[in-house]
Amino acid sequence: MSDIETKLREAMRTAVADAQPPRAVMELVLRRHRRRKTRLAAASAIALAVVVAAVPVAGVLRGGTGRPAHRPAAAPLFPGGGRLLFADGAGLEWLYPDGRTVQFASGFAGATPEGTGLLAWKQTKYGFSYYAMNLDGSAARLVLPAGHSKQIGAVEAQLSPDGSRLAYQVQDIHPGGQVTNEIWSADLETGQKSDLGPGSGIAWQGNTTILADSPGQRSLLLVNVSNRSRTTYLTVDDPSLVRAYERARPGTGPPVLISSDGWSAGGGISALAVSLVARSSRGFPSKPAEVLVEKGRVLAFAPNDRQQLMLTWGPRGIFLLQSGAGDNPGSWANGTYAGTVHDAQLSRLQVLGDPGWDAGAFNPAGSVIALSPSDDSGTVTFAAVPSPACEQAGRCLRLPPKQLSGRGTLQAWEP
Repeated sequence: MSDIETKLREAMRTAVADAQPPRAVMELVLRRHRRRKTRLAAASAIALAVVVAAVPVAGVLRGGTGRPAHRPAAAPLFPGGGRLLFADGAGLEWLYPDGRTVQFASGFAGATPEGTGLLAWKQTKYGFSYYAMNLDGSAARLVLPAGHSKQIGAVEAQLSPDGSRLAYQVQDIHPGGQVTNEIWSADLETGQKSDLGPGSGIAWQGNTTILADSPGQRSLLLVNVSNRSRTTYLTVDDPSLVRAYERARPGTGPPVLISSDGWSAGGGISALAVSLVARSSRGFPSKPAEVLVEKGRVLAFAPNDRQQLMLTWGPRGIFLLQSGAGDNPGSWANGTYAGTVHDAQLSRLQVLGDPGWDAGAFNPAGSVIALSPSDDSGTVTFAAVPSPACEQAGRCLRLPPKQLSGRGTLQAWEP
């Protein structure tokens, strides 16, 4: 189970015990937030020093720049360089290949690297509180407090590329099981908040525009945070998307729902990933396909018949595509693939004893993947990116089996 699923479930038990939604609705909610929280956030170029309309946090750090917890190891603990970010239940931790660990920001359940810093979150009785901080946990600032009513609260938040604004999604579960989503933005200099109307999913396009899923998920919208105007960006019945979906899912019929999985990260590539699904004869979302749109090219991927797909962007248009069936961990086993926006071919990761991965992250070079299972064991497995995706990194590696144990929940892999 992913960190976002755990947080979402705990929030529902605490805040809306009398308003549980039907299981079919909950499966869709969990699918979307599982996928969104596990994708890399390396594409943002955010200057967190701009965040000034926030409250200083006292007593949340274990030290201004964190503290080493272990002596360096004689041999590298993991291949691929860089450093791994973990949430270990008590707070956040950086792990280096030489064995050094730096613990910081106690009390935080997870974090997403955004530009030069982190956007981290805490679980509260009424949802999540979000903080911006430096990579070492210093200069932590509360940028979005949790609510004070029986609502799930903010289930997703992202800083604008220049760090001046925060976009976030507020979710309510009403008696009878109805789920509603509202998109908001906050000016972090003035503290002013704006209700941008109904919708779900957020991805910044520049510093004043948000890409969002429309209510009903029939289109993707561009929402201007200054004047709240909305324009249609893509629709589920766009001919190029329909043709791509029908190539990936022949005989299924046209898609009926569309949602955004964000833009690719780095390398001068700007590809948008969208999820398309049809409806089953019983009216439930069915037969997903992941579609990549880049400069007029459209590629669609549907590697098997599983009911859900989860995309994680890596550098230079490389991506990880995982397949499974909702809240059943075993259904994700042997269903992880690597691909690139430059090729219509997927390659399945051949990892011995694949239990179904809950999270994945690429090393900065795009040649190695770190995979975390859904069994809460804190184990991380490392695998070389297979061909042809590894060719985008300029190097295809041969790696012996390598694992780490007891490290907490994998959050990201950073330089």
